[in-house]
Amino acid sequence: GEPVQIFDPGFVVDVPVVDLSALPEVHRQRALEMVCRAEADRVFDLSTDHLFHIAQVRVADDCSYLLWNTHHIVSDGWSSAIFLRELLECFRAASLHEPPRLPELEIQYSDFVYWQQERLESPEIADSLRWWQRNLSTLTTLRLPLDRPRTPRRSMSGDVVAIGMTDERMAQLQTLAQKQGCTLFSVLLAVFKVLL
Repeated sequence: GEPVQIFDPGFVVDVPVVDLSALPEVHRQRALEMVCRAEADRVFDLSTDHLFHIAQVRVADDCSYLLWNTHHIVSDGWSSAIFLRELLECFRAASLHEPPRLPELEIQYSDFVYWQQERLESPEIADSLRWWQRNLSTLTTLRLPLDRPRTPRRSMSGDVVAIGMTDERMAQLQTLAQKQGCTLFSVLLAVFKVLL
């Protein structure tokens, strides 16, 4: 009944290779886009998956792409940047047949988890949690009218509606964001929610 951290010392990353090099050159780009789309549409099972997937797509003998797909529950922008930096260092080192020069970790993730757990058990967090529970208890789910029933399995297949924005309107929105002490994203999200 409690979340626990499980270490899997025997875990080995499987990197499947999708070889498109035999395709005629005019078809490779389209095939690469299809492989990328299929990977982007991957649905992770939080109860069984390792929550990331890596694949190599070979388009020629001297050209490959590395696809890296991870669930947001295990990676954010900050950690992704660190991962990519270290991955590039490993590639550099491997190409020179030398060990990678990776920085020593000042703290382990388990240390961070321990500190977070301590913080979550503090009286301040309990007060904050009660405040949020009280203020969010009256919220209801937004039920938009649908032109067809929802599918039982969520997918990311949708459509895009492009709305042009003048430089003047963008400047006004950025000024509004600054006045409110928030980001442009927050302002646009608020406008979207008002629209809904």
